[in-house]
Amino acid sequence: AAMSPDGQLLVSGSDSGTITVYEAPGGKVIRQVKVLPLPGYQYRSVSTNAVAVDPQGHRFIAAFSDGQVRAYRRDGTEIDGDAGAGGAEITALFFHPHGEIIAGTSRGEVRTIFPTAEHPVWAVRVFAGLIRTLALHPSGSPLFIGGAQGLRAMDWPSGSLMDLPMSKLTTPVSALAVSPDGRLLVAAREQGGFLFWRAGWQEWFAAACDRLRQHELFTTLAKPGVTVDSASTLIDVEPYRAY
Repeated sequence: AAMSPDGQLLVSGSDSGTITVYEAPGGKVIRQVKVLPLPGYQYRSVSTNAVAVDPQGHRFIAAFSDGQVRAYRRDGTEIDGDAGAGGAEITALFFHPHGEIIAGTSRGEVRTIFPTAEHPVWAVRVFAGLIRTLALHPSGSPLFIGGAQGLRAMDWPSGSLMDLPMSKLTTPVSALAVSPDGRLLVAAREQGGFLFWRAGWQEWFAAACDRLRQHELFTTLAKPGVTVDSASTLIDVEPYRAY
């Protein structure tokens, strides 16, 4: 699911390929869209891999398990379809504030889709396995990439991978989030639990440029009573529990 920045629009996707647009916070359904599989697809229906709402809240995009990517207006009417990703299945989506639409694929690529003259097609291989989630620092860079092979940080738009402490994580990551002030990065691990990193963007950038392995300006949030021996040590945090 994805919500517009103004908090007035919520978009969700289902395993049956149905996109539902809600008016938030009331929950009124504005529109439901059923996406049919492409000819030759091995299953009778598609599942929704990812949805994203643009920063202005005017449109949203959705990616499906048969490789389709479709763009819709705020009210759920379709604008464009099947952006394609070179034959790869798109598994994560993100709108960059500068206008690019960024996708992560099942082949471990980060690429732009729905290209324009201002934002042409661009692709970089990050993992050998699939990408599950994307998150952007509020300044516009770095782009954080989580997937089956861990977590990476990429300078945007150069595409260079950054040597930051979180880039050493190699266990599967299912979700990422960056705080609005950019000082906190949270990663949800596939096997359960969360990892936290805290630092300012200027400090991250300086450490990456100097290629420092350890830096006193990077700290990790720890459980009460746990001693952090290294500034880049990863500390497990208790997972959320269902009640």
